[in-house]
Amino acid sequence: YNEQVNGSIERVALPGIIQGTTQNRHGQQLNVVIPALRGLASWTTDALMGTVDSKDDNTEANVRNFLDRVYYELRNRGLSPKDRAINYAASNVYQVGAVFSEALKDGLQLANIGVANSPLSMPGRSMFDVELSFFNPLKRQEEAVKVYSFAVDVTDVIPVTVGDIRSWSRFN
Repeated sequence: YNEQVNGSIERVALPGIIQGTTQNRHGQQLNVVIPALRGLASWTTDALMGTVDSKDDNTEANVRNFLDRVYYELRNRGLSPKDRAINYAASNVYQVGAVFSEALKDGLQLANIGVANSPLSMPGRSMFDVELSFFNPLKRQEEAVKVYSFAVDVTDVIPVTVGDIRSWSRFN
């Protein structure tokens, strides 16, 4: 609690099982979460950026842009498996940092963040690909979009990444 009050925590990960709802003093309905304690985490964006394996300020700025887009543009409560996959990508930036390092070498900029069913999924598993699409701002009409994808298994309460980062080009 003290860390939130003094500003040393910006975000929390609260994996768990929703067990009904309750009402707060203001009448707002809230989910009751039975937390998976092994997955509880808190962080600041600056601390998370410290885990990005890059000496390049441009990579760090672009990863920060990705995080801001997930935190504000794609904000969700993690109720659906697809939402949990995108939320996990925003709390574990190892793959995201690697994607940006590669894309920025070619002068590409982030266009879209998406989630799709993963072809790596096996029976009884709930796996999704987090897809980051990049474009060349100098050749938007001439060059295909470059897509980077990594699989996230959200079967368990605590998601994990599976396999390597994959990439391909496609025209939209």
